[in-house]
Amino acid sequence: MPILETLLDPLADLPELLRRRALRLIKGPLDALLRPLGGQVWERNNAEEDIKSLLPPSAIILDIGAHTGESIASFRNACPSSQIHAFEPTPETWLTLERRWGAKAGIHLNQAAVGDHSGTVTFYTGPLAQTNSVLPIDEDAEWYGLFKRTRFAKKVNIPIEVDIITVDDYCLKAAIDHIDLLKIDTQGNDVACVRGAQRMIAESRIDAIHLELIFGEFYNDRNSFYDVEQLILPHGFRLANLYYPHIMNRRTMQLDALYIRESRQG
Repeated sequence: MPILETLLDPLADLPELLRRRALRLIKGPLDALLRPLGGQVWERNNAEEDIKSLLPPSAIILDIGAHTGESIASFRNACPSSQIHAFEPTPETWLTLERRWGAKAGIHLNQAAVGDHSGTVTFYTGPLAQTNSVLPIDEDAEWYGLFKRTRFAKKVNIPIEVDIITVDDYCLKAAIDHIDLLKIDTQGNDVACVRGAQRMIAESRIDAIHLELIFGEFYNDRNSFYDVEQLILPHGFRLANLYYPHIMNRRTMQLDALYIRESRQG
């Protein structure tokens, strides 16, 4: 989740155009503030346009790591008649998600994590709700120094038990035989989510996968392109585009990647 959009969470219910204008107004000053620390602010680029060009108006979308529904709003803007199955395990965040989207037609909310097994899992809190994960925060990581001496540090790595399910198991349960877009933003657990979707992937039942890859020392584990590509390239997926690079001290710490099944690429 981009830092700049995190700061604008109170504006999440505004129309997308107003949010984008607000992003641009404050991006420059925040960039100047963070640059001496080796960081930067980044905002949405053209991922929404790319996704909109791929999806039919009535797309079936799995939104894994929905937070309070920012991505749901974006998907609904692109695909007004879409059916969106959203997953968010954090109890406090879930309440906001349910308040905003629980009564909307075509929105199916699930208070659960998603991974490579179904049952329960230990879930760890981060300094911000957007950093909660099934992986513990690496408290020795450079980025965590920004939070170590603040009140946020008291909330870090508090374990809670949450439900977890695989994409394959959920699709069987919900009678979903095809996914137009599998969106995964789970703070380091994204590759496990892909492992849990192997039946749907192998049977060509997923057309596009948009996921976050974390290369930096944020959690007690890291991703790589190899981790995800060994699971999906043999089944006809190819990399289509990259988005939202988070750069610290000249290193790309994380980014989003969009993979498309070859038969869907133009």
